[in-house]
Amino acid sequence: MNNINLTGRLTKDLELKTKQSGDGSYAFFTIAVDEGKDKNGNKLTEFIDCIAYNQQASFLSSYAGKGDLIEVSGKLHVSLREEADGSKTKRVTVKAFNVGICSKVSANTANTAKPTTPAPAETSAEIPTYEEGIASGVLPFEI
Repeated sequence: MNNINLTGRLTKDLELKTKQSGDGSYAFFTIAVDEGKDKNGNKLTEFIDCIAYNQQASFLSSYAGKGDLIEVSGKLHVSLREEADGSKTKRVTVKAFNVGICSKVSANTANTAKPTTPAPAETSAEIPTYEEGIASGVLPFEI
């Protein structure tokens, strides 16, 4: 079974995007998940890439901001792609089906209504292809 539950802080404010087909929205985001401390007492953190769709993406972009502690439930999605030089790259992303805000530190005031966790998003949404991501400026980096 492919299930993952994470709690971490948003590394930046989300930007809601519309699919090229126009039939839904999505938002890529990264959460910083604390992993405890190493033997020298240094804090260990994992940075996990995630994507949310439709209601979940809209909820997060409206109510959550950089530094907010959120919870994400979803599944791991692995995408493989071949580069122009023939090398292969792999990207692991959490496809978020349920999201919630645990605590706020941001001043995101786009909506001042008390947030409620929306119903689970449809699970049939597709992650945009690499080419769609580049064309729409979604990817925060170049591979």
